[in-house]
Amino acid sequence: MTILADLSWPNLALGLGVGLSCQAAQKLLEAGLSRTNGWWSKQPTFVAHQIVAFPLMLYVASVGCAAWFSPRPADHGFPDERIFGHDATGSHLAIVLLGALLIWDIPLTLDPSIYSAASMGHHVGLAALALLSLRPFVQYCAPRHSAAAATGPRPRTRVC
Repeated sequence: MTILADLSWPNLALGLGVGLSCQAAQKLLEAGLSRTNGWWSKQPTFVAHQIVAFPLMLYVASVGCAAWFSPRPADHGFPDERIFGHDATGSHLAIVLLGALLIWDIPLTLDPSIYSAASMGHHVGLAALALLSLRPFVQYCAPRHSAAAATGPRPRTRVC
């Protein structure tokens, strides 16, 4: 299976839809925040970015954690099946994150008002990991571990 195996039209449409939705929400929130008075009007791009990212990260974390703690499907019962097999949840999370990162987050990070090398490195690194997660080799464990790791140290004690 090649790295592009999961980039079928429905998956591309999902990634494109997520990225464009984040981009549109960013622009609308930024315009609204800049027209009002308050602490948020000093950095509307940054505040809008945080508002858009929050529900996206909640979605990714909840889907990843639900998959992490759910019973393993029959076709992922043995370690070699979890390491080398295809996983629909891992593929879905990778496509969602790749769309959001490539269409919304990375271009937004180039904005001088919020640019930082650390932030750019973080977003490019996440995009690379999402792309790598489309390969079956890490598709089962990597997205689940990433989502569970975001919730704190306790979930990381479970081995995929």
